[in-house]
Amino acid sequence: MPVIFFHSGINLFSGGFVGVDIFFVISGYLITSIILRDLDEKNFSIVNFYERRARRILPALFFVILTTLALSWMLLPPKEMTDYFKSIVSVIFFSSNIYFWRTLDYFSPESEYIPLLHTWSLGVEEQFYIFYPLAVLLISRWKSEALGKCLLIATLFSFALCIFLSTSHEALNFYTLPSRAWELLTGSMAAYILHKKKEIALSPILAEITASVGLLLIGYAVFFLDEQVNYPSAWTLFPVLGTLLIILFGSGNTYVRKILSWRPIVLIGLISYSAYLWHQPILSYSLIGTGGTIDNFERTSVLILIFLLSYLTWHFIEKPFRNHALISRDRIFKYSSAAGTALLLIAVIGIVNSGFSIRYSAQVNLVAERVSNSPMRSQCHTSGLEYLRPSAACSYLTQNAQWAVLGDSHGVELSFALAEKLEQSGDGVKHLTFSACGPEMLYKTNVQGCQNWLRESVEWLKSEGNIQHVILAFNHIAHHDMERLIAIDSENQYKSLTDLYFESFEELVNALISTNKRVHIMLPVPKLHFHINYYLYPKPAFISTEKSENSTNGISTEYYIKTTNTIRERLIEIADKTNSELLDPMISLCDEINCYGVTGDYPNYFDEHHMSVNGASLVINGLKQ
Repeated sequence: MPVIFFHSGINLFSGGFVGVDIFFVISGYLITSIILRDLDEKNFSIVNFYERRARRILPALFFVILTTLALSWMLLPPKEMTDYFKSIVSVIFFSSNIYFWRTLDYFSPESEYIPLLHTWSLGVEEQFYIFYPLAVLLISRWKSEALGKCLLIATLFSFALCIFLSTSHEALNFYTLPSRAWELLTGSMAAYILHKKKEIALSPILAEITASVGLLLIGYAVFFLDEQVNYPSAWTLFPVLGTLLIILFGSGNTYVRKILSWRPIVLIGLISYSAYLWHQPILSYSLIGTGGTIDNFERTSVLILIFLLSYLTWHFIEKPFRNHALISRDRIFKYSSAAGTALLLIAVIGIVNSGFSIRYSAQVNLVAERVSNSPMRSQCHTSGLEYLRPSAACSYLTQNAQWAVLGDSHGVELSFALAEKLEQSGDGVKHLTFSACGPEMLYKTNVQGCQNWLRESVEWLKSEGNIQHVILAFNHIAHHDMERLIAIDSENQYKSLTDLYFESFEELVNALISTNKRVHIMLPVPKLHFHINYYLYPKPAFISTEKSENSTNGISTEYYIKTTNTIRERLIEIADKTNSELLDPMISLCDEINCYGVTGDYPNYFDEHHMSVNGASLVINGLKQ
């Protein structure tokens, strides 16, 4: 349930994503308990094992996917529809964790609109159970007393890998089995311990304290962690060890057991799998249908719908398919194979037909085809610890550039558009951008490599006499309110993190003008409610409300000013104080009424907040040289 509340945007559950870790531990415990019991009774069968997995996982999973196809047809633009079909293929082959590892940051804003993102955890789990039961069987037959040691070694190795990858390969660490297996194996070790000892002898008071500590560890993770932490990492020990302590010590006559045995919580446990399956598609379709935001009434309504569908799915899909008397082994395999094959065929046809773009007019598709980012983005934009050194960064038109763009990803298309504008005059552009990197002069964050890159870039710019103009292009909307800004000079007292951020930005400006660089400060780019594609394609009539009406108008100018007023005022103040120039996207992209997603049949964005080359060109036209 914490996962559902986290994805629904309830701030109290800022660490609700740890619900998956709790699920992994419980899964490892339950499955291993069944395997060990069957081995003791001499009736363990690989076929029986996979039959149980099929009954447990496939009917509800395939039912949810089949029922979401209609909504996807109505709500998803062709590109997003194609991606949706690709995710279905990955689900069928239990590899969606690999697919999303290659395509999406789990904590990015874009993830809210991906209907099947949550299936990554099923991919991890099923990949684990492809090898795990056979390994347990072989070890038990070879040397049964070695099973515990093997589980411990595998757990420690996977955990060590998780810690190693947590600071260098975050996406790989989050999505893939090798660095997640320790969580399932922790549950397996609990099952092994209890299988050997039946129960761990502790006094009632000590058992109560230990189980309560487990509950507190989980509570801390759910309510106090957030998406700013590297995850999974050592922080994952909180939900994993918390769940382990409850399994090992909370089964007696403890208050923790009484709490978890409360009938409403038992019911939630029964429908939890169906609830997990339904929550992501329902929430993503709700956001798409309501314009990218949902209010409290809509959120409550969506949660009620999720739990209603979950109960119905559990009662009418999960329960019957788990009934051996009602549905035989042959039938469960036949039904699952037929449903999986049908979904696979639909998905392949959808991919081949480009997400069924024929649903829309040729003119709409033509405009959508013009959504483009800089052709130099992959080559010139850098990130991570192994970043592109400033001296080796891309130079457009000439190596003796007179202009430079310094910033995060908001500067990529701006660099390319500036080069196009300067092509006739022969002035070159130095491209210096680092993904998700703010002006970290007086503070630091967990963006690996950012601070070192920024300082190197500033020193390089200061030493380059040819560079006369520097455009600072940052996503100030995302950076200035980050909760993880840490002041480098701890003795310097800042009124707020906002003050720290803008003083750091001013420090950056001063560093550049100290060597007579002419600094141009770009004000915030208007941020759309969601991806530009959703503005280009018409929505069904039944959701065409004022809030969600399809329009290339983008967002209202009033909304843009309201949400960026503080940022604009502080940047304008810095520009006045340092005698810097301003580059204002509002002048080029907005009028008195709207900030436009499209201008003259050419999109101004390639997602919800990054300008396309066309949008950047419009902004560059307002540059003071």
